[in-house]
Amino acid sequence: VPRTPNDLASKVHVFSSHFLSSVLTNNYSSGLKRWLRKINIFEKKLLLFPFHGAGHWSLVAVFNPSLIKQTSRRWGDASYSNEVACMVHFDSLGQRTTHSGRDISWAVRLVLNSEWDRHYNVTLDRTARPFTHRCLPLLTPKVVYQNNSVDCGLFTCRYAFNAIELLKKPVKMSDIHDRLKRYVSDEPLFNFTRNDITRMRVEIHNMLGSITEQYRSHRAPATNISEELDGVAVN
Repeated sequence: VPRTPNDLASKVHVFSSHFLSSVLTNNYSSGLKRWLRKINIFEKKLLLFPFHGAGHWSLVAVFNPSLIKQTSRRWGDASYSNEVACMVHFDSLGQRTTHSGRDISWAVRLVLNSEWDRHYNVTLDRTARPFTHRCLPLLTPKVVYQNNSVDCGLFTCRYAFNAIELLKKPVKMSDIHDRLKRYVSDEPLFNFTRNDITRMRVEIHNMLGSITEQYRSHRAPATNISEELDGVAVN
């Protein structure tokens, strides 16, 4: 798990919650490209794209992005036993979602292809795009869904945690064939209940409260020094 936004040692990269919406609004602009200037995302095992739009949160996870060439060559071969790349959309509203899977997947592939060009495309064909809808379709496995209009953010956090835990087992072409039923839907990680979500809300609330208190305690001495200096006359 990344310790900081630019943690190069981590096998997971978490994008800003503004990233995908900015790509959809402004394309993959030079300003957005600067966000990744120090990072090679293809050295990561998992890319997490939290997305907010139309008052709703969801999550896109890309597993093994560096394996896209192998995935493309062996696409459709269920007997292929090595790991493959795949893109998953976790959305707590399911088919009722306000998020367009087509638009979101287009934005993710645009970023992946652009970054691939920057790091690996040394051919004369600068239009070559390894990440396509054929070999990196957006998969939407059945998961636990929310039953209200307020828990999408918590579900997104839980999906992100589960996606990181899924790195402990390989995703294979046979998993793609069954639309990730075995890899995701039948995985015990996704058997959480809405009571778990309620408990998670309390835990996050307590954690943020603890962080706030620690921040205040570290900030207090500096504030006291500043107040003392304000009372010193300067000749």
